[in-house]
Amino acid sequence: MSKPDIEKNIFLCLTKTASATLDEIELKIKCEKDDLAKTIQSNIKNKSNPLGFILEDNKTTPNHYSIEPTNYDTIHTQIHN
Repeated sequence: MSKPDIEKNIFLCLTKTASATLDEIELKIKCEKDDLAKTIQSNIKNKSNPLGFILEDNKTTPNHYSIEPTNYDTIHTQIHN
């Protein structure tokens, strides 16, 4: 599965649940765990990647991932700045 397809499927998966672990996401989108982990890591929102769409809760074991609720105008503004 290509990276854009994995990203799209992660997004769709996380829009349907409050949060999910790597294993839960892997079961739903059926891709290689290593590819999934790399894609999640490259899309985690943090200081160095403020446009990332995945939030990571590393206070739990295993880590849980979710997406930040954002409206279209916020995303549109961030992209153009």
